[in-house]
Amino acid sequence: MVYLVLAVILLLIAAVFFVAYKAVRGIGGDRIPGLKWGAIGTLVVLGLLTLGMSITTVGARSVGIQTAFGRYQDTLANGLQLTAPWSSVEEFSTQVQYLDLDGDQAVPVTFKGGGGGEVNATPRWRIDAAKAENLWKKYRTFENVRDKLVNSSAKDSVRIIASRYTPNDARSGENLRKLTDEVQADLGKSLADDGVLIDSISIKGISLDERSQSSLDKIVEANNYVERAKAEQERARIEAETAKIRQQNGALSGPAITMKCLEILDKWSSANNGPLPAGFVCPGTDTRSFTVTDK
Repeated sequence: MVYLVLAVILLLIAAVFFVAYKAVRGIGGDRIPGLKWGAIGTLVVLGLLTLGMSITTVGARSVGIQTAFGRYQDTLANGLQLTAPWSSVEEFSTQVQYLDLDGDQAVPVTFKGGGGGEVNATPRWRIDAAKAENLWKKYRTFENVRDKLVNSSAKDSVRIIASRYTPNDARSGENLRKLTDEVQADLGKSLADDGVLIDSISIKGISLDERSQSSLDKIVEANNYVERAKAEQERARIEAETAKIRQQNGALSGPAITMKCLEILDKWSSANNGPLPAGFVCPGTDTRSFTVTDK
């Protein structure tokens, strides 16, 4: 549009110079060379303007959508391109983009069974160059694709998938990875037809509202009580089994200890083992001395 306005103005100026030159030529117009050169100079400027506005550059890792009068004309590859001077080019980057859904942009969710919170996520996405035309026809600019398509679709996917989990399940390690995979699959499916590819998505954290956090703390505390009770029961069981084994072996029986001592003394050999320690007595007996024979 700018080119057409400038071109019309320059053509009018050139026409004025030419008409004036022709009008005064018969009465000595050749003595006014400025009229002729004015027309020529104006046409040269128009030619340079046309050439300058016909050359455009599409950035690396981008495609250009060439349009004229609000209609699609062509999809341009990156690099130097020659176009009609009255057309315009809108660039669409094809490199991976990062969409930060955190802070003020965090996704509010309602979990299964009630309670709510916010999910902090980062989708990584890029445009399918082969479908850039469709994106331009629907959204016109790259910024609109990012804000009105990818942003809103990502938030919808997070809300839908998170609503299938309870707050406790959503924050557990294994389920969080599962939730992330489900969001990526859902978002990729919803954007595929539009020409947006999801490279990956990460969920950096889930914050709960006061009600959900309080409920979760109670669940964690109850689970801790259960685990401690199980540990105490297991320890008591082990101790009981140990005591039973010792009882069966006579380890805890006083008479058994006395009998074992007496058996040892009965088999004691002074020649082999040496004399008994002075004052030795078996537990549970009043015997202060024993006569040990050589065996």
